[in-house]
Amino acid sequence: MNGASTSRPLAVKALIALEVVFGALGIISGLLLMADPSGSLIGFPESVAERIPFQNFFLVGLFLFVIYGLYPLSLAYGAWTKKEIFFKEISRAGGIHWSWQGAAALLVILAVWLFVENLLIGLDYPATYMTIALGLCILVSLIMPSTRRHFRVG
Repeated sequence: MNGASTSRPLAVKALIALEVVFGALGIISGLLLMADPSGSLIGFPESVAERIPFQNFFLVGLFLFVIYGLYPLSLAYGAWTKKEIFFKEISRAGGIHWSWQGAAALLVILAVWLFVENLLIGLDYPATYMTIALGLCILVSLIMPSTRRHFRVG
């Protein structure tokens, strides 16, 4: 698994594309919330800001930028190249490439995020629906047998 496979299954290509889209959206929304922590740039009414445990959305924006932006883009890079970088032990321990394991972790983070978001402000926002749909598509592409075979280690 030192180099990228020249023949990637369709589900792997879909996974990579979904991670790139997820990452791009995370970077954009994170930057918007950090630039204007009131949330008005992305259409949040003032009442939403009053229901979160912070005074504004800056920390939320930072989270989105790093965890939903940079992280999925690094997963897409790992999935595309299949390079181990410095994650070889993670791949070996899990029996599957670190980028696959990282995508599964991203879905766990997303589930926790949605649970907390529901408690604080509810889930009735178009961006939330799109995030849920992207997460479900990533899940489907991850559990495809061709994807698991492609990323299997050893």
